[in-house]
Amino acid sequence: MKKIIVIFLVFLILFTGFSIVTSGVKVWPGKHYITINKWYGPGEEVKNPIIHVTNTESYGINVSVRINAPGSKSLSVGYSNIPDISWVKTVPEVLYIPAGSSGELEVIIEVPESQQSLHYNEKWEAYVVISPPLTSGGGINVQTELAVKLFIKTPTGEAAGFQYIHILLFFITLIILMCIVFFYVGKKKRSATLFYFKKKK
Repeated sequence: MKKIIVIFLVFLILFTGFSIVTSGVKVWPGKHYITINKWYGPGEEVKNPIIHVTNTESYGINVSVRINAPGSKSLSVGYSNIPDISWVKTVPEVLYIPAGSSGELEVIIEVPESQQSLHYNEKWEAYVVISPPLTSGGGINVQTELAVKLFIKTPTGEAAGFQYIHILLFFITLIILMCIVFFYVGKKKRSATLFYFKKKK
């Protein structure tokens, strides 16, 4: 019995990594890992992640969407909040889904060109919060929101190269200093040996 419970819990944890469900709405995937290989300029084609939202109700609903930053205690290890939450948006921001149908939200990340050079080799986290309509029960209105996690990795270009240049310069300087020290130590030894032979004669 215990083994069945453990298997069920493992399956539940794995499943929630791929989709999340609340009353009347199912969202897939529950997480998106986004690697930005290079910064894109205006008009360049960008492949944006898609979030699928399914309406399991027997009537059409409007789903509203917003972007949130996780609190400092909620951040995943190795990730920080995105510097400006306005750099992430979804199209559309309000999605109508007919009964028993699915709709799509496109996640768009646009970092202004003036900021791109400041944010190489970073890892950001943000939430796409999906709000279904209010549901009523026992005279109480309830709204359950779903949050899709976005894990965003920025290009490694210039920042990584800049770090390697510092390391390379350090080693070059160290080698030059060692050569100078060996040169002077060798010169002193040669001078001392020459002086010794002259004195002996």
